[in-house]
Amino acid sequence: MPIEKREVSVRAWIKYFGESAAAILLDTDVEGNSSEDRLICQTLYDSLLYTKIKQQLILGCAGPLILSELGVSPRVYHINEGHTSFTALGIIALQMKDNVSFSEAIEISRKKIVFTKHTIFSNAGLYISSSEFFDYASRFCSAHLLDPKEIFNIGKFEKDEDLFSTTKFGIQMSVRRNAVSRLHLAKEKEIHPSTEFGFVTNGIFKDRWRKVEEKSEAKNELLKFVNEKTGVVLDAKTLTLVWARRIAAYKRPKILFSDMDRLKKILFNEKCSAQIIISGKAYQTDEEDQKTVEMIRGFASGELKGKLAYIPDYSLDVAAKTCLWRRPLGQYS
Repeated sequence: MPIEKREVSVRAWIKYFGESAAAILLDTDVEGNSSEDRLICQTLYDSLLYTKIKQQLILGCAGPLILSELGVSPRVYHINEGHTSFTALGIIALQMKDNVSFSEAIEISRKKIVFTKHTIFSNAGLYISSSEFFDYASRFCSAHLLDPKEIFNIGKFEKDEDLFSTTKFGIQMSVRRNAVSRLHLAKEKEIHPSTEFGFVTNGIFKDRWRKVEEKSEAKNELLKFVNEKTGVVLDAKTLTLVWARRIAAYKRPKILFSDMDRLKKILFNEKCSAQIIISGKAYQTDEEDQKTVEMIRGFASGELKGKLAYIPDYSLDVAAKTCLWRRPLGQYS
């Protein structure tokens, strides 16, 4: 795949789940790539902008082309936030293989794309300068008979015309866009009154939810796990709130502590108290998010001692243990 002024080889790893689903992971740790390019996909949420750009170009541009090589022709592509928006570029490139005009390729591609926006904050997408955009994306565009200037103009950020917004590009290249809740949509409309977004509130798969007895057993296991990991003893009969996900500013992990007096009244209420479990990793080079983790640790050992536990070393295993309502996937055929 063309990136900057060179070809980068991309390998696909595929795991099938029965006959109905497959997960495809992309990898550049391939013989023949430079030592730098072999590391492109090594780290998730890399802190360096130029690595993020290369990762998102590979995911977005190579993704649809690899599906095509596998004989998969999706009727609909779901672009989930700005970091997957270059998928639209890959889809346009596929359409151009059918000898259609650029404008036709754009319209055909739009009809295949649904875009979901998760946050009113801008951090979920990249802002790429025009020079960086043309440096990284021009060769891919040219190889597929696309004008990189026209692609740039689709994602041009309205507040700074020298910036390409991946979120803007995803929105402009989709036939349908949605927020993730009614409240999110209301906030979007406050900021962007002319938005054409709808909303989709996440549902549940009822069969994955536990019975009450199973939930009680899982809660006891969780509290035992918390005690082993942190030394904090929590009460099995107390309402337990869990926040287990990546620590990132745009996910607003600090909002829970924005009114400490109110929080303490809730947690230390003698008649109806509550307790909190938090687990999540911050990217090691992100100073702001690392400070958030230290803040949470400080509250757990200080003002909120006995009512707040922070589980270190967040992982898929920790995530599974903290989800009390859902049974493990392994229990289903």
